[in-house]
Amino acid sequence: MIENLLSIESLLAVSVGAIFSIRVNKVSLSLKSNVRNQSPDIHGSNNVVIYNQAMVDVGKEMAFSVKVCSVGMMIFFHVFPSFFINLLLSLSFFLPVFSFIGVVNAIRLNGISRGWDILYLLASLVMGVIFYCTAGIMLNNLSVYPQLAQLYDYLSQYRLIEVFSATPQIDNFLFVVMSSMACPALIVIGFYVAFAHTVARDGNNVFRYSTILLSLGYISYILLSGVFILLYQGRNYNFDLVLTYPFKTLMSLFSF
Repeated sequence: MIENLLSIESLLAVSVGAIFSIRVNKVSLSLKSNVRNQSPDIHGSNNVVIYNQAMVDVGKEMAFSVKVCSVGMMIFFHVFPSFFINLLLSLSFFLPVFSFIGVVNAIRLNGISRGWDILYLLASLVMGVIFYCTAGIMLNNLSVYPQLAQLYDYLSQYRLIEVFSATPQIDNFLFVVMSSMACPALIVIGFYVAFAHTVARDGNNVFRYSTILLSLGYISYILLSGVFILLYQGRNYNFDLVLTYPFKTLMSLFSF
């Protein structure tokens, strides 16, 4: 794990996280100054509205970056699978760090009204576990991902109605295609969790938002694991093992 924190993937993760953290912090400081100097009588939920409006530009910047990066990751996933595995390992550590910095800063600047943001930190810790487990599962399929072009060439020789009888090539092809979409989705979801504090929400919405993102993260993990192919092949034991892996890993963190 230590060597992953010193890799190019870690440098990339830290750089992206630092850029957004600095941008959010700058907007937050500016907002606090404006509220103090120009709107001293604004209290309660009105602060939430102002904060969210101030973060609109940051959200647009992040959304644009997410779209560009997602397309790039989908294209290059099967070419550099080791890079994405190391990136997931790095983010399993740095996502909670980004969230911790953001949540602490949000509470420091806005007061105890943002205390519910602590749930984002807990969610980022769980997401970090999902990232770690996903990377471990993906190592088992490392030799399959680069075969996408060869598999396509092989399957193109069949007529459409016959392609699905070309096993295991069709299984591997569909798995790589599915993984090339699920891996970027998981990374994007992880960043949404880490920077969820950029939108002020009440306690119920914080819990709901965190639960939705964690559920989507777990679904992405399932798709990347290839358990549907394992189940199709009758390997039920491996299917159950993969499904419970993140939960067992999470529980082991609290076992003494």
